[in-house]
Amino acid sequence: MVEDTRLVSTFDATHGDLESEEQEVETLAHMSPAENVRAPGSDVHKGELVMQKGERILGNGGEIGTLAFVGRKEVSVYKKPIIGILSTGNEIIDLHGPVSARQKEDGWGGIFDTNRPSLQAAMENLGYTVIDLGIVPDT
Repeated sequence: MVEDTRLVSTFDATHGDLESEEQEVETLAHMSPAENVRAPGSDVHKGELVMQKGERILGNGGEIGTLAFVGRKEVSVYKKPIIGILSTGNEIIDLHGPVSARQKEDGWGGIFDTNRPSLQAAMENLGYTVIDLGIVPDT
């Protein structure tokens, strides 16, 4: 740990915003030989599972590093499906849609569509592409 070291000397840096870089560092903590050093292959043994089938490989996660760690250059992956969402029923009203003639005539308001926007938000939050197919009347 850097807290267990002392800077002894530096040299002039030739890149970036740094004026100097460490040249010599003294280690203040005493450790026994091979302390905190792992032997090759001690983390994962041959034949051991490192990722489950169906596990997501994310750009911000450690999955790419895990695959590289075990020497995998290629893996089979599947693109996420595109999801279409629709609501059904004559009683369903789109909150953002125009007021229908029926609503104007008899004052009946219907039921605002909550499932479609809720499901769309949930799926988009999980990273899916969603196509809003609107409301389909009862026919």
